[in-house]
Amino acid sequence: MREFALEAASFSHVLHQQPCLKLLFSRSIPEALTNTHPEWVEINPRPEGLKAEVAGASLRLSGGWQSDTPCAISVRRGLVSLDGLALQAGTSNLLTIPPVPPRIYFPAFRAEQFAGGNRQFPV
Repeated sequence: MREFALEAASFSHVLHQQPCLKLLFSRSIPEALTNTHPEWVEINPRPEGLKAEVAGASLRLSGGWQSDTPCAISVRRGLVSLDGLALQAGTSNLLTIPPVPPRIYFPAFRAEQFAGGNRQFPV
């Protein structure tokens, strides 16, 4: 029987969305954790507008974190999975919120540009 444990903790940050912390557990977690996560997950510094979402074995927390800021995340011992197993040991992680990855945008073009031989993009 596989024990209940935190398997991974990571941040992601994409364009036009708030940074997101994903906590992946070895077993499914209860939906009620969307409301009770402050009892089990300690985040320092705590962001403004923190929202929680549970999907199977993962807890996704999104909020107003600032890029390139170190963040301490602790999951307390005793958290119970959907099948009744308790987290035997608490865990602590120090993660840094990543910036939005660099990107480049190209102007839109239409099929008429190809037909007319105009395949140059203004820079």
